[in-house]
Amino acid sequence: MLLTISIPLIFEMPVLINLWLGQVPEYLVTFARLLLILNLAFCLQPLQTLQQATGKVKRYFVTVGMISYQTLPVTWILFHFGAPAFVAYLVYIVVEFLAAAAKLSIIRKQVGFPVGRFLLTSIVRPLAIGILAALATWAAWQYMDEGWLRLIVTVLLSTSVMAVGTWFFASTEGEREFIIRELKRFFVFLHS
Repeated sequence: MLLTISIPLIFEMPVLINLWLGQVPEYLVTFARLLLILNLAFCLQPLQTLQQATGKVKRYFVTVGMISYQTLPVTWILFHFGAPAFVAYLVYIVVEFLAAAAKLSIIRKQVGFPVGRFLLTSIVRPLAIGILAALATWAAWQYMDEGWLRLIVTVLLSTSVMAVGTWFFASTEGEREFIIRELKRFFVFLHS
């Protein structure tokens, strides 16, 4: 869901911020885009709950904490050598993905968590669908003039590609049956 919302927002961020603030401060669009990408990395946070349920949390928190705490020194070093402000977000994103990899490794060893299946169903498939949605959104964004129409088209296009891609490539037969059943119930409710 977050990916579905993030794709059009990443493309249309200058328009949205301009509508909101009138004048767009330097780096604000870049910060907002990077923050959306960072939030995608946080989607792996439920893994922490799984680890905590085991009661074996020392190794997990020490390892993940040591990785996560690298954000500050790495950012400071890069700033010392003249890196622009948005580099702090880039470092934070990289560190969060490294921490996510460490989480998966620890959980696989301690709980027997099926990392390969998790990566395929929760990362690879949604990411592939997201790339297709981003390409479709980019095409509309590239060839249309900035404004409300392009904003509406990019949101609808991204959402449609994500929905169709998820239906065919990321959902199971049981999930599709559930969606059909709930849609039928919803339309019956509307007609009554």
